Amino acid sequence: MVARRWRRKQRDGGRTGGTPTGAERKAAGASETRRAIAHFNRGVLLYQSGKFAQAAKCFEESVALDPAEPRPHYNQGMALMEIDQNEEAVACFERAVRLNPKYAAAYGSMGVALRSMGRYEDSLACFERVLKLDPGDPFARGNIGSTLDILGRREEAVSSYDRAIRADPHDGEAYRCKGDALSSLGRHAEALSCYERAIGIDPGDGAAHAGRADALDRLGRHAEADSARDGAADPGSFAAGKADGAGS
Repeated sequence: MVARRWRRKQRDGGRTGGTPTGAERKAAGASETRRAIAHFNRGVLLYQSGKFAQAAKCFEESVALDPAEPRPHYNQGMALMEIDQNEEAVACFERAVRLNPKYAAAYGSMGVALRSMGRYEDSLACFERVLKLDPGDPFARGNIGSTLDILGRREEAVSSYDRAIRADPHDGEAYRCKGDALSSLGRHAEALSCYERAIGIDPGDGAAHAGRADALDRLGRHAEADSARDGAADPGSFAAGKADGAGS
C-alpha cells in the first residue's frame, strides 16, 4: 500500500539567486515543499486509479522537489513495481530506507521486489529486517514463509506460517500457504485442515478449494475430492465446518 496524503510542512532552503534573506529562503523552501506535496498527492490519486506509470512520474517529480522526504521515494517504488520495473523500484526503496532506517513498509516492499527478481536471500534479509522493526508483522512472516517455500526449505516455511498465524489468526492466506507447504512435504491430513481453515476465513479462496480437493484425493477420499472440485469452481458452495485441527 502506498503512503497516503502528505501534510504540508515548512522547510527552509531553495535559493533563488542573489543573496536571499532568511525570510526569502524560507518562502522559497515552503513553495517547493507545497509543490512536492501537490505532486505526491496527485500521485496517490493516480495510483489508486490504477494509473501506475503516471503515478510513478508524479512521485518522481515530488522526489526532485524534496529529495529528503522518504515517502515519495517509497511510493515511486510501489508504482514502479506495479508496472514490473522491479529493479528501479528496489533503488527507490533503498533511498527511502537510507532516509528513514525504520521504514518497515519500504523494507517489506523491497523484499517483494527482490523476490520477483529471483534474489531470494536478499528478499529474506529484507523481511527479517521488517521483523526487527515490528516483530508481530504477519506480512513479513508470511513472505518469509513463501520465500522459504520457493527455496525448498519447507519445514522452515511451515514454522514461519505458524508464526504468521499466531500474529493474525484470521490470516486465511497464511493457512492456505501452510497447506501448500505441508502438501509438498506429504503431510496431506495436516494440509487438508489448513485448507479448510483458509476456506472458513475466505470462502472465495479458489486456490484453497483446489488445495483441499488435491489433499482429499491424496488421502484416498476421491468422492469428497470430486465434490471439493465443484466447490473450487463455485467457492460459495462450500460451507466450512470445524477444521480437523492441524493447529497453528
